[in-house]
Amino acid sequence: MIRSTAILPLLVLPLIAQDAEKPSAPPGWQERLERATRSPEAWKARREEIRRQILVAAGLYPEFERPPLRPDVFGKVDAEDYTIERVSLETLPGFYLTGSLYRPKGKAPPFPAIASPHGHWKEGRYTQEPVGNLPARGITFARLGFVCFMYDMVGYGDFKQLPHKFDDADWGMGLLGLQTWNSLRAIDFISALPDVDPKRIGVTGASGGGTQTFLLAAVDGRVACAAPVNMVAAEFQGGCTCENAPVLRIGLNNVEIAAATAPRPLLLIAATGDWTKNVPVLEAPAIQRAFQALDVPERFRAVQFTAPHNYNQDSRETVYAWMARWLQNGHDAPKVEEPPVPRVSREDLAVWTPEHPLPAGALDAESLRALLRERITAQLEALRPRDAASLKKYRDLMEPAWRTLLTVRPPAAPLGGPGQRRLTIVVGTRPEEAAPYREAALARGDQFAWIDLGAPHPAEAPAGGDATQRKSFPATFYRTEFARRAQDVLDALGSPTVAGDATKVRLIGLGEAGLPVLLARAAAGSSVRTALTIVDLSQADAALVAHPHPGLRRLGGWMGAALLAPPGELVIHGQAFDAAPLQAVYKAAGRDGALTVSEAAWSAEKINERLAR
Repeated sequence: MIRSTAILPLLVLPLIAQDAEKPSAPPGWQERLERATRSPEAWKARREEIRRQILVAAGLYPEFERPPLRPDVFGKVDAEDYTIERVSLETLPGFYLTGSLYRPKGKAPPFPAIASPHGHWKEGRYTQEPVGNLPARGITFARLGFVCFMYDMVGYGDFKQLPHKFDDADWGMGLLGLQTWNSLRAIDFISALPDVDPKRIGVTGASGGGTQTFLLAAVDGRVACAAPVNMVAAEFQGGCTCENAPVLRIGLNNVEIAAATAPRPLLLIAATGDWTKNVPVLEAPAIQRAFQALDVPERFRAVQFTAPHNYNQDSRETVYAWMARWLQNGHDAPKVEEPPVPRVSREDLAVWTPEHPLPAGALDAESLRALLRERITAQLEALRPRDAASLKKYRDLMEPAWRTLLTVRPPAAPLGGPGQRRLTIVVGTRPEEAAPYREAALARGDQFAWIDLGAPHPAEAPAGGDATQRKSFPATFYRTEFARRAQDVLDALGSPTVAGDATKVRLIGLGEAGLPVLLARAAAGSSVRTALTIVDLSQADAALVAHPHPGLRRLGGWMGAALLAPPGELVIHGQAFDAAPLQAVYKAAGRDGALTVSEAAWSAEKINERLAR
């Protein structure tokens, strides 16, 4: 939506108010899923979009290098037909993932493997109750010929370095990101075990572990089969910070994320007594149609039990059969019976004990935050473009990430056409600022448009979730005011009413509007052609205080966006910074003269002098 836009036709003084047509309502998850599965190529592209959105939301994009895990596997419990070992993995220096490794005994490797995040059980992976017996799951998988790694969520079991919370919003990191990182490292661990076939890895968990199951399957192609239990639903999509992150469900729904497992096999377990009660009539038919469209209908199944929220024996036996079918080339059976399982003592599962304590120097929340910031800074410095080849690589990697983070949609087609008119678009937050630019445009014979970002946007239609979720995690479901301002800029640039067939567009961002103009212009890349962009960054910090947008520093802040060096000239004024990296990028692009930097803020007079060239 373009707000308070005015066009000054050539040599005509009065401003003529223009209202852009209201865009149609964005498609819902069912329509998006149907569109995306119309061809294998469309589905491949959509899966990549989903993967990137999850990783950006999690703070894991660009992807980190993975340091050595230094696995410590010890304390074997040697039963008749299985073993249990205790495991710690150093997923980051000083950051330890703990868990239990269940292995077959008396069978010949290589074995398929199961990664099993546990969910919000009070006792974590120690839980041994009728509604969820986690050691029984691990033991039975081992007896069936699987290696099963059951690992702790942050703050549960032996994972005591942090409570079940973590947040560093400016840098894009949160609890969902930490747990997704640990899940990726869990796959690193089991795929490297000498008795595991890395091409036959499944993942299953219930509740919060179900969320981790479908997130992991969506982002890691090594997952060959997935079975999220009692979690996939179109409305309630997770009530914990470990299941929510900014931008995660804007234009995306848990049903679509789960479907992104396709064409790999996917089993949904549902219950009549929780939020998955509608799976047989709502979520499952939509996913089934997607698998059918991809010509693999047999690779999807949904089963519902009359039960409360659970991972009970019925659910487990159904999952065993599914994993055996697809990872062991077994026959298609509704269930595989779980024989009686002995109770496992906590002492046989505990990783950190007085005799085997948490290593000295293990990170706490503050030191983890410092480590992540250090790694992000080093990563972005290594990615900084230094020549034409690295600039292309940087654009390919970061331009779609900025669009995802800002939740913006560039114009469908680039500006430009047969017309010869010049257009000056000024973006600001106070209409009285427009006058000197309008008068100068008239004198030059330009057309003029004023885009007012000052008035707050009306409430946005919900992007998903239930009312409690949307209230608790607004940035997960709603675009921020900052993002909507950036979209206003792109809507103006793509609107025939505003830009039409103008061949020389000059875009000016004043005051608090300078930052959203810069980021929107960079994220749009070549889909927008501006001859000149002038942005005032003297109020950039104030703009983010007034309208914060999480995760900007994860992509390098405004400098990370500016390094994309989109077409056209760029003037940055009102900000003291080291311009050398940006100057190097423009030199690498063969456009040394296209960048102007001024620590002093430019006056309206100086800006108009620049526009008059």
